[in-house]
Amino acid sequence: MKKIFLVFALSFLMVPFVSFAADFESGQVYALGKDAVAAKNLYAAGNNVNIMGMAKADVFTVGGTIMVTGNVANDLNAAGGTLIVETSVGDDVRLVGGTVMIGGKIGGELLAAGGQVSLKSNLKIDGDTVVAGGNISIDGNMAGDLSVYGDTVRIDGKVKGDILAKTGGKLIIGSGAEIGGDLNYSAPEKLTIEDGAKISGKVNFKEIVPAQNQQAVKKGFMGFLGASWLIMLLISLTASLVAYFVLGKKLEEAINHTLDNFGKETLRGFILLVVLPIAVIISFITIIGILLGVAGILLYSVMALFASVFAPIVLGTIIFRKLLKKPEFGANWKSVTTGVVVMKIVNIIPFIGWIFSFVFFLAAFGMLFNYLYRNFKKA
Repeated sequence: MKKIFLVFALSFLMVPFVSFAADFESGQVYALGKDAVAAKNLYAAGNNVNIMGMAKADVFTVGGTIMVTGNVANDLNAAGGTLIVETSVGDDVRLVGGTVMIGGKIGGELLAAGGQVSLKSNLKIDGDTVVAGGNISIDGNMAGDLSVYGDTVRIDGKVKGDILAKTGGKLIIGSGAEIGGDLNYSAPEKLTIEDGAKISGKVNFKEIVPAQNQQAVKKGFMGFLGASWLIMLLISLTASLVAYFVLGKKLEEAINHTLDNFGKETLRGFILLVVLPIAVIISFITIIGILLGVAGILLYSVMALFASVFAPIVLGTIIFRKLLKKPEFGANWKSVTTGVVVMKIVNIIPFIGWIFSFVFFLAAFGMLFNYLYRNFKKA
């Protein structure tokens, strides 16, 4: 399980450094049409992402629902709520999601993790396969080894190599399974082998006793934390990129103003963060004030939400200004991506990471209020 999250995380952490020759697309809905061709690396983000055309390089995509039916020449990397892949991929595939369904042809390795993971019967994998999740169903044809980690695992496919399985519940070898190598598995109870299943190698069973089960739970919890961190990274990345592309020049102007007045906006954000809740509480004294108080709560919540989205954009712009030594540098999607990644990494550091992120949150909070106030005056 560590391998899949490590490789997938590294793939996305490399985005800021390898993406200078790339096509980046984002929005509520993104679609690469059937006749469309992405000649460079494709980075797509949105609530719904549908890739039906040809991608001649790597694909990186995050979103709520992602469907990939167009061919991908190199690697496919995706994270989201529901992932459906039914296509030919020339190299490796790395997927993390709530529900993951995979079919088609994979020329390299497959790394997949999710609550529900299904490898369909039409799937062919030339390399090794690593799958982690809750309920896992494995069909298809795998030319390499298979490593699987889950609660309930059912294997009905053909695996030419060895199988390493670790389950917290049941392992079932279905009637359609053909295993060319050894089957090594750890579980609380022995597996179930249905009639018709073929296992050419040895079957080695290691029982997970209660003490070991606690250790397995601990490792699973750490894996869950790692997966949660990665998912939060991808959610933040999606939100910040969508905000940047939707707001465009307006956001860039607000950020430039903030960086020129960083201390002032940070102080403004701190004062507002403290004063607004007090004002809302006081407003509830009268009936009219209740309406204003409710409006104040909504405004406060929306501002806090958007400030958390804008904070990494402010950070990324500062980083690029320092790296490029260009004080006039404005935000772009590369600086946005860098800011999100750096902030999430720093957040891992106890206490210091929280203070670091909080400072940029305050600056973004002050920036947002200042922008709204200036535009309100103009109106």
